[in-house]
Amino acid sequence: MLKPGQQSILNKHSQQLDFRSLLDIEQQSWREGYFNFDGESIQSVCQQLSRWYPVDFEIDPHIPAGEYHGSISKSYSLNEVLDILTKNKLDVEFKNRNDQIIVRLKQK
Repeated sequence: MLKPGQQSILNKHSQQLDFRSLLDIEQQSWREGYFNFDGESIQSVCQQLSRWYPVDFEIDPHIPAGEYHGSISKSYSLNEVLDILTKNKLDVEFKNRNDQIIVRLKQK
């Protein structure tokens, strides 16, 4: 069970949850190679991703405000990171068009 000020991180390979203090995660994420999202908007998430991967994002202005929380390893490919984001938050989809990622609401 999570306590206030903690975050859990799933190890993809071992399927084990690791619980850490948010302060520890914030301080260590840059050293250990993680994207750390703590209440980030989709715009902020995409901005961080574009600094790491050689891609630009075009974000649909109609996407409602939302918050992303969690850590994702920078060792994952861009496609793996985008898959994680779409499975865990908001009804958005990412489409690659001429080396630009289009972020829009999922079509129902």
